[in-house]
Amino acid sequence: MFSLNSLRLSLLLGLFTWISASSQTNVQEVDSLFREDQFFVGFQYNLLNNPPQGIAQYGLSGGIQLGIIRDMPISKNRRWSFGIGLGYALDYLNHNIQISKNANGQPEYNILSLNAFDSNKLVTHAISLPVELRWRTATPAEYNFFRIYPGFRLSKIFSNRASFSLNSEKLKYTSNIGIQSLEYGPTLSVGYAQFNLNLYYGLNEMFTPEAIDRGAPSGISKIKLGIILYIL
Repeated sequence: MFSLNSLRLSLLLGLFTWISASSQTNVQEVDSLFREDQFFVGFQYNLLNNPPQGIAQYGLSGGIQLGIIRDMPISKNRRWSFGIGLGYALDYLNHNIQISKNANGQPEYNILSLNAFDSNKLVTHAISLPVELRWRTATPAEYNFFRIYPGFRLSKIFSNRASFSLNSEKLKYTSNIGIQSLEYGPTLSVGYAQFNLNLYYGLNEMFTPEAIDRGAPSGISKIKLGIILYIL
């Protein structure tokens, strides 16, 4: 008959054997064809690049991005890879360009002094396609590593809203306001572990040629600077 001590010893040996086997299985899984950084979420500060004289921002113009990237290693040690993904971005800009519409529904643009309104902002929602060339110091068992990810991002704006408020007057316009529906430009993510600096430099103008013909300021593009967290 087994004594109580023998039973306890058997249970401990069984538990140890199970943990050991599980650990070996995990090591084998980690060693085999690991991928990195396949989900992301980022927070950023939006800047108007190359604004004409009189154009100004106020307060905090922020944004958030999130999505998934397929990591495709191209080197034997898997430190080099390509990444291509799909994401969503919400951005808003506090500025002094009032976007409104006339009686015929055509957009109009006026440059206001910063004390001439309570709030004046542009909000956009976009689907993005990020592409990255990735280099990192990752190993099969190392989850904190350095990374440098240069890339390019194409975004399709599917919704935008211009809003203005002064005292009790509140105006909102959600279509045909002259904002480019496509945005594109190079990106760069540099950092260590989960936290990384992220930069986007827009190459195209914010307003359409038709809007510029109607008085929208020309030459303005976007710069987005913030942090991005990579997961898994």
